[in-house]
Amino acid sequence: MTQVLFFHQLRYDLLALRRNRRSQVFILLLPLLLLCVFVGLYGTDTVEVAGHQVEANRASVPGVMSLAVLTGSFMALTMAVVYQREGGILKRRRAAPVPAAVLVLSRVVTATVSSVAAVAVMVVVADAAFGIDPPPGGLLPALFAVIVGSLCFACCGYAVASLVTNVESAQPILQFTLLPLQLLSGLYFPMSQL
Repeated sequence: MTQVLFFHQLRYDLLALRRNRRSQVFILLLPLLLLCVFVGLYGTDTVEVAGHQVEANRASVPGVMSLAVLTGSFMALTMAVVYQREGGILKRRRAAPVPAAVLVLSRVVTATVSSVAAVAVMVVVADAAFGIDPPPGGLLPALFAVIVGSLCFACCGYAVASLVTNVESAQPILQFTLLPLQLLSGLYFPMSQL
């Protein structure tokens, strides 16, 4: 019975995500725009990444992909949970015969699916438009990293959502937390250039 409820809830969450234009912009379009900008901006000059000389445009792709995972799993999930909590939607769902674990797990799987889809689109665009193909045998480890990273960010998203008091404060809190970390982590620039 719980599996049926889970798949029903997952179908609903995926449909809601597909219809949410703001999520589509932040999960798919913004990382694609940044991918095009960074690949075009850096060119083929070489930079040092983890002791290896790599073309700068190629070195920027994993950082932008991690941004897609971050926005798909952490930001979108946190915003959705805060919005549903403040709107009373979560309270109404708790009155339904669906266990809380089903709601939480369905939202986490939805965030993971959106992250995997965003990274897959970016791999296709990077290869087709810019000739940046993944290394041989690199897709399976990358898929594993995206899934694990998405699950970790989803857990962090639930933790932060419990600290955010209202919808209006969610976006500034997320930006205040994430922007310095993104800049210092080498997400946009190789660590050797910081």
